[in-house]
Parts: sequence; structure tokens; C-alpha cells
Amino acid sequence: MKTAFSILVCFLSALVLRGQITVSREAKNKRPFDDTSGLTAYYFWQENENGAIDSGKINQPYLQNFVINLHVSHQYYVLWEQERLITMTNKLAHNPKWSPENCSPFYRLFHAKERRVISKLRSENSTKVGSVVFRSINGKWESAEQQSVLYFTVDANKTVRFSHSSDSLIAPDLNLVCASNGHYKILRYLSATGQVDSSDVFTYNGKNITQSIRQQTSNEPVRLLLLINGYRGPKTNNDPGDGLLTQKDRFYYWFKIDNRFQELLNPAMTYYADGSFPISTSNHRNRLRFGMSWLRTKLTPKKQASKRVYKRLTEKPNPTGFDERKQAGKLAGEVFLQARAQFPFSPQVKDTLDIVSHSMGYAYSLGFLEVVEPYVVLRTAYIIAPENASQGAYDWAKFQHVWQYGSNLGEPNADPLREQDGIAPQVAVKGIENLSPEKGGRVFLPDDWPHKNFVDSHMIYSFDWIFDRIGKGQPGYVGNY
Repeated sequence: MKTAFSILVCFLSALVLRGQITVSREAKNKRPFDDTSGLTAYYFWQENENGAIDSGKINQPYLQNFVINLHVSHQYYVLWEQERLITMTNKLAHNPKWSPENCSPFYRLFHAKERRVISKLRSENSTKVGSVVFRSINGKWESAEQQSVLYFTVDANKTVRFSHSSDSLIAPDLNLVCASNGHYKILRYLSATGQVDSSDVFTYNGKNITQSIRQQTSNEPVRLLLLINGYRGPKTNNDPGDGLLTQKDRFYYWFKIDNRFQELLNPAMTYYADGSFPISTSNHRNRLRFGMSWLRTKLTPKKQASKRVYKRLTEKPNPTGFDERKQAGKLAGEVFLQARAQFPFSPQVKDTLDIVSHSMGYAYSLGFLEVVEPYVVLRTAYIIAPENASQGAYDWAKFQHVWQYGSNLGEPNADPLREQDGIAPQVAVKGIENLSPEKGGRVFLPDDWPHKNFVDSHMIYSFDWIFDRIGKGQPGYVGNY
């Protein structure tokens, strides 16, 4: 009987998050690689025994935060189509089910061809900016780690060959000699005598910046917006945030609320980071405890607001899980510093940054801020329904404004239990109480807001009232002051 009850509770907890499940599965198949920033750049090409690259075509499909190589024992022995190798390398980086250690009989039975490729690869976390090159020589693949700048030669017959890699950008004809601040490709054009006549410099996304280098162009400070999502649902519980930054909402998480922020803040560029981590890092710690808390709340009378019933929410902090997510946010910070460079010798400009976090994304944002703080001007932090908000700390006075939005748990005349955020029971973000009322503070769900319950009080789609109910000059206003 006890086992059956536990199964029922787990089913109900999955059911209440069904919207997030559907969204995440759809997004996995539509991940946009060309708008993604990471620490490791990937290159794929085919060449003959003389080192000539076939048709001069060099594939640059994505950046990752993993270094994925062929096992040394398989170098020169792997015969695959290039597209299959590109696809499976990406799958290994983004979905744990493709791990070579996965011994599931269903995985072995239904994914035999994919497993054949995956089993020949090895993966490690990226720790620095660099590249991985996959080369097919007469149909047999090899791979090698390279530095962040790849050099190629183009002879008088327009034959392209890989020369070497470096951590510096060197092109004497362009008066360019400097350390690299990102991923670049340099083509050196040779005369009939083999001397370098000229050079072209490209960013990883294929933009030719040679003319800008000749003109000694430099970056100007701009306004940037970063949105960090929270938990993406049980189906992605074992798929933690990867540290990548994208220019699109790849998980369709924000229900167009991101558009509202963009319209009002008018950033030059918007970045998205993934702060979703296993439920074991949350205050619930497992799905069963989440389900039990939801069930106890559901069985509570609608208007019940005694201090005793609020204990049915899972309020006990999880400092270990919080710190895990905070540390992971530091990787996104390193990626951010690479993503915003986009030019070799631009002076270090301080862009203005607005940051929006939801749920688990709050812990992630603290790690991110520790890395990027010296390099940006912090404008406004919009903290929506933060999970485990009493954990961690930051000097919020470094921002111009800081607003926390969510349920009013613990406040005088708090809403009844069944109207509270039960996914992440709300408490004040540590340190926000030190801000003056004009600079920041907590803003609560409106009294007459219809979407107030254990689940809806937390979900991002319930926070469009921020834009519709808060005018300029009021606490929590989104826009320019």
C-alpha cells in the first residue's frame, strides 16, 4: 500500500509540471547552433594525403563546453560520413543518454548505429578556451585539440591547407599581433613563390573582420540583457545546465516574457543561459518530497492561513545543492566574457548588463556575477520566484536597482497556504533588505491575481503582471528610470 501511494504521488508531481516537459522535449530537437557561445570551438573537414582540404570546405557547426575527441586507439580507423560524426558529437555533449557508459538494453537495441559512433568518442569538461579539429584523411578520421586561433594557407591554385593553431592573432600585413580573446580563423594567401601576400581574419561564426582590423575599429559599450531560466521539468532532470549562452530561447521557457523585457530595456544583444539542475539540488531534494508537499497543500482548506499549515511547504534550505548551481554559473560567466568580445584588439569596454533570473536560475546568477562583475556595469537585477533565496549572498548595492518578485510567504497578512509558491517557497533574497525602497526590494503577486496556487504562483507564465500592473516610479518597474 505504501509503495502504491508513493507511485501515485510521483505521478501527480510529474503531472503538475507537464507543461515544462512538453516544452523541453520540443526544444531539444531545435537547438540553434549558430547562435551559441561556448569555450570550445569545433571544426570538421576532409583532406587528401597531401593535406589539401576538399573544396576548401571547413565546417564550423557549433561551440560546446566539452572537449570531445576520438579515443586514441580509434584514430585513423573510423570510417563515417561527416554529418553523422558532427551530429553524434553534438548529441554526446548535450544528452547524457548518449554516454558511452550507458548500458541500457533499450539504448543498445534501438540505437545501435549511433552507439557505434558514440563508443569511439571521449568527453571532458572544457576548462579553457580552445578548439577541437576533426580531420578525415582519405576517409579515415582523426581528432586533436588545438588552440583558439586556427591558421590555414591558400596557395596560388586556391588549395587550402591547415597550417597550425595558436593562442595569438598574427598577421603582419594587417599590423595585427595580439593575444586572442576568442575563436578565430586566419587564411594566409600565398604567392607563387610561397610567400604570404595577404591575410583574412574571420570570427568563428564566419564574419570577415579584416576590413575592421585595417581601420583599427574598436568596440563601443552597449547595453546587454541576460535571462537565466530555472528548472525545465522532470524529463530533463538529469540534463543540467551546460554553461552555453545563446541568442534565442532554445528551450521555449520564457513564454514570451523575454520579449517584454527586451521591448522595455532595449538591449543591443540578449543572451540566454540555462540554470536548470536536478531536483536533488533544490529544497525538495527528490520528487517524492515534492509530491508529498503538493498533496498536503492540496488537501488544506482554501483560506487556511495559520502559521502551523505553512509548515506543509518544503522550506528547509539545501545549501549544498544551491552551491552546486552557483559554481556552475561561473562557467557561463567565462563564456559570456568570450561571447561579448568579437574583436581582436578592442579595448576592454564595460558594457551595461541587466540580468533576469527565475527559480533555480537565481543561484546560477550569483556564480555568473562573481566572474563578470569587474568587466560590466551592473544596471538592474530582476529576480523572479528565486529558489532557496536565503542561501548565498551578493552585494546588491553594486546594481542600480534590484527587484524580487514572488509570493508573500512570511509577510504580515500573507496569502493562504494554497495560494503560496510551493515549488520554491519564498523568502527574501539575502541582502535585499539593506537596499533603500527606491533602489530595490520585494514585490508580491497582486491580491486579485487569478493564477495563485502551489504551481502557478511559481511558473514564469504567471509573472506578466510585472509589466501590466507596475508603472514607472513604482517598486519593481521594468524600464529606464
